[in-house]
Amino acid sequence: MASLQKVLELLNLRRTRVVMDFPLFATMMRHLQLPKVGGAYLEPMVISEVVESIPFSKEEVDVAWHVRKHGGALNVFAIAVPKDRQDGQVKLMRAAGMTPMAGYAKGEALSFAAGAPDAIVVNLESSHASVVLVLGHMPQVVHQVDFSQDERGAQARLEVLARAVDQVTSYSQTIGFREDAGAWPLVLTGEVTDALSAALPKLCQRPTVDFAPEINFPKNFQPALYSINLGLFLAYQSRQKDQEHAIHGRRVSLNLLAQRHMPLTVPVAPVAVFITLLLLWLHPYDVTAHVKTQVADTANLATNVGNLRKLVFTLRADLAQEKAIQAQIVGLQGESKLLHQRLDDLDGQMDTLLDRMQAITHTARPEHLVLQSVSQRADGFIVVGTASNYTTVLDYANNLRQSGLFTSSRVVRIEGKEDLMDPANSFVSFQVETKVPMTSDAPSLRKK
Repeated sequence: MASLQKVLELLNLRRTRVVMDFPLFATMMRHLQLPKVGGAYLEPMVISEVVESIPFSKEEVDVAWHVRKHGGALNVFAIAVPKDRQDGQVKLMRAAGMTPMAGYAKGEALSFAAGAPDAIVVNLESSHASVVLVLGHMPQVVHQVDFSQDERGAQARLEVLARAVDQVTSYSQTIGFREDAGAWPLVLTGEVTDALSAALPKLCQRPTVDFAPEINFPKNFQPALYSINLGLFLAYQSRQKDQEHAIHGRRVSLNLLAQRHMPLTVPVAPVAVFITLLLLWLHPYDVTAHVKTQVADTANLATNVGNLRKLVFTLRADLAQEKAIQAQIVGLQGESKLLHQRLDDLDGQMDTLLDRMQAITHTARPEHLVLQSVSQRADGFIVVGTASNYTTVLDYANNLRQSGLFTSSRVVRIEGKEDLMDPANSFVSFQVETKVPMTSDAPSLRKK
C-alpha cells in the first residue's frame, strides 16, 4: 500500500480514477441458454439460474450479465463476484487514493485484448499464469496456475503452461466445444521470452497468432507486457450502456463494479442552470485574474505531463538496457560454469595419468627390473626395459594388470639369457604393452 501511494505521489496523482480487474479465481463466468421471456421476467430468471450454479446465495454475490438473441432462445453471458471480495478490493483501492470507475473480470479483459475471435490466450506473470479460452470473442473457460519455487525455471514453466493449455482444451470438450479444438491458436502475452514463445507452440502442437489488440499504440510500445491494461481499456470503451446493444449483436463488456461503489455523478444540466441564474443575480466582477491563474495552471500541468513522458521514456530505455546486461551476465555465468567443469575434468585426467606413471615406474615394478623407456599411446603405454629373469618380467606385467589402472597388460617381447644355475649371469630384455580405458573416469590410486 505504501509503495503504491509513493508511485502516485511521484506522478503527482494524489487522487485518481481507475479501471480495475478482478482475478480469475474471484469471478465465476456462466453461459446460459434461456427461453424467450418478457423483459420483466428476464432478470429474475438470469439471477436465479446463475445462483443455482455457484456456491453462494443471491445476497452474497453481485451479478452482471447481458443477453443475445439466438433464434427462438436467448444466450446469456453472466459473471458473478462475491460481494465481500469486491468490497475489500474497492476499500483497498480507495485507501491508496484511487477511485474505481469500473471493474472487469481478468478473463474478459484478456478476451478483449486478444485480437482474435477464437484463441487460447496465455498471459504469463512472474508468479502465475492465466489461460483463457476465447471463442467468438467471448471468454469460455479460464484457468490459473501458480508457479511453485521448483517451477520458476524456464523448462519447468514451459511444462506447466503446456499442461494448463491441455487442461483447458480437455475441459472445453467436456462442456460441448468439440469442433476444431486442435486448431485454436495460442496468443502469448505478459512476460513471455523469445525461447518460450518458440517452444510452447511446438510442445502444445498448436499455431500461434501475434498479440494484436484493436488499438493504436506507439511504435516502440510493447503491448504484450500490458495486455491486461489494454484489455481493461477496450472493455471500458465498449462498456454496456443499454441491454439492447447486446441483444442486437453489439459486443459489450460486463462492468462488475456494483452500484454502491459507483462514483457520485453530478446532474450537469440542472447545476449549470443554477450557476447561470446565480451569476446573473450577483454583481459582475472582474474574472481576468482568475482566468490568468487557470491558464498558468494549465501551462504548468502541460509541462509536468511532458516531463513525465520523458521520464517514462528514460525509465523504459534503462529497463531495456538492464535486461540486456542481465542476459549477458547469464551467458557469461554459463560459459564460466562450462570452463570450471572442463578444468575439473582435466584435473581428473592428470591425476589418473600420474597414478599410472607411478604404478609403471614404482609401485608395480619388481626389485630386479630396470626400465629403459616409457611411451604413451592413445590407448595405453609401451614399456621397454631389462630384468634378471623371465619371471620378474611376468610378475611386472601381472602387477600392472592387478593395479586396476589398466584394462590389460601383456608381454609382447622378451628375449635374452636366463641361467637358472647362476642367476648373476641371467639377463633378459622385454617390452610390455598396457591398455587403458577410453573414458576419463578410470579409478585412481592417489590419495586426495
